[in-house]
Amino acid sequence: ELVARRGHEQAAVAIEAELGDPGDPPRQLEQQRRPPRAQPPQPHALVHVAGALVAFDEQPRFPEPESAHDSGAATAPMPGKIVEVRVTVGDRVEAGDVLVVMEAMKMEHTVRAAAPGTVVGLPVVAGDQVDADTLLALLQLDEDGAR
Repeated sequence: ELVARRGHEQAAVAIEAELGDPGDPPRQLEQQRRPPRAQPPQPHALVHVAGALVAFDEQPRFPEPESAHDSGAATAPMPGKIVEVRVTVGDRVEAGDVLVVMEAMKMEHTVRAAAPGTVVGLPVVAGDQVDADTLLALLQLDEDGAR
């Protein structure tokens, strides 16, 4: 049963479906309107499918990226183009120093060092197109700068 809201109106809709064999033509869902029941908001929608109750959980529209990079990794905050790389391998940086300048959404964004350390990797060059969470620079963090 799904609860649909439109302004101050509310209506519950029960949806039932039968699943066929692979290759069968798709079947229409049967809908039945029922009066709404007062229920606390649910974090998921429940749907009866082929005799089973299936829960559809709400997912965040923009989930936090799960970084697989080391703690000394500086990553792209969003997709964009690398405009300038301001450091070279071997450079010593402090927290807040600009590592890379990128252009995204017609604006320039600076990617800064999160902690003091030494640049040990630069897998991008000016002109590269990158995706969100792409590794831009790798730092060997100082012992006291490591988290």
